[in-house]
Amino acid sequence: MSLDNFQLPVSLLTELYNNSIVALETTQAIPKSLNSTDIPYLGKNRKNILIIVNEPDTPFLNEKDMEFLTGILTACKLNFNDVALVNECHSNNFEVKDLITKFEPRQVLCFGHLLKDWPFEEKKHFDILSHHGYQILFSPRLNNLEKNIEI
Repeated sequence: MSLDNFQLPVSLLTELYNNSIVALETTQAIPKSLNSTDIPYLGKNRKNILIIVNEPDTPFLNEKDMEFLTGILTACKLNFNDVALVNECHSNNFEVKDLITKFEPRQVLCFGHLLKDWPFEEKKHFDILSHHGYQILFSPRLNNLEKNIEI
């Protein structure tokens, strides 16, 4: 794929670059959504689908994982207007109840998720669990899924 003709959707660009395209600091800034919040996220959350990742080296996802997640969303006839993407590594020590209160999810997808305070004793990959009006699915990290589609 050539980068000469690569285009991002306008909705994603406005989320990524809502303040400035030029980073004036030497450390990588964590972009915030258009809505002010203490939990940074990407997306508009219009269909109340919360996606939680655990990526300590990037604000949200690296380019390859973002492309893979976009492909998953597209296959489900969804896009970033429909979901809220949260990287738990950069979200100020929030708890599960904070996520549920803020995003009011109907579905939660956890890729490589570490939060310990989910109300489930055992979290097995690919089991769909229901709790207080939302469904949750725990999964390996996106880069592990992409490498091994037989997981």
